Amino acid sequence: MSTKKHQRRLTRYMVDSQIDVLNQMTGEVIGSVVDIHTEGLMLVGLVEVDCIYMVRLVPLEQAQKVGDIELGIDCLWSSSLEQGESCWAGCRIIDASPEAIAKIERLLTEFGRPRPD
Repeated sequence: MSTKKHQRRLTRYMVDSQIDVLNQMTGEVIGSVVDIHTEGLMLVGLVEVDCIYMVRLVPLEQAQKVGDIELGIDCLWSSSLEQGESCWAGCRIIDASPEAIAKIERLLTEFGRPRPD
């Protein structure tokens, strides 16, 4: 077994404000962001592996001045939480406008802190 620590290509950031994740097809909140970078995010919520979602990230509290961020995401993996139906889910961003990427970068710069790995 290798003792080499897993290396991530991009630093993940936790944001100091809640960010709700809304399914754009249904309008329902399907989770909230745990950490994020410009190529993906981890959320806790109700999502299924191998599903593609069109979502709207809705920053709350101080971060709401960044505005909503519309993205297409692909759920790559999930891990159930003990207390119910929710799960941790790792998602890759597969569709984002330049404006959406700029908003993510602003969110990270103004409200984010690198996640310790």
